[in-house]
Amino acid sequence: MYNPGKITKYGVLVRMVCESSTGCICNLQICDGKCGPLTETVRFLLEPYEGKGYHLYQDNYYNSVHKTNELLQKLIKACGTIRVSRGLPKDTIEEAKKLKKGEVTFCWNQEILLISHQDKRHVNMISTLHTAEVIETKADDRVWQRMNLNAS
Repeated sequence: MYNPGKITKYGVLVRMVCESSTGCICNLQICDGKCGPLTETVRFLLEPYEGKGYHLYQDNYYNSVHKTNELLQKLIKACGTIRVSRGLPKDTIEEAKKLKKGEVTFCWNQEILLISHQDKRHVNMISTLHTAEVIETKADDRVWQRMNLNAS
């Protein structure tokens, strides 16, 4: 595979599903330059786990609202970072732009939770594994609101 953004321009692209606690490879696909679209690769890698209630953690390259919904229909719950261009609602994007450092906003649609957090940079997350509730806590005589993410 050729990637002009890397120091080593040519290499082997391997996409895989790994078990989180041991790191064992459960399924993989070696891309030789003739790989299909990313959605087909993800579908191939996750096919053995459909309907079994597995949890999937992935980075923003693979995540989208549409793909998360598809996985949920196949009884695979997912969590991870997500890019703004991958199906986030426009009102969520606009609200997230107004966040100050340390602030969090979230919304959900059915079973999909979208979270935006502003720290040194802006981070968006998507999850079908968690619920969000606002809990008031006191610190240094000031009342803070924080999000409590509880795995469901």
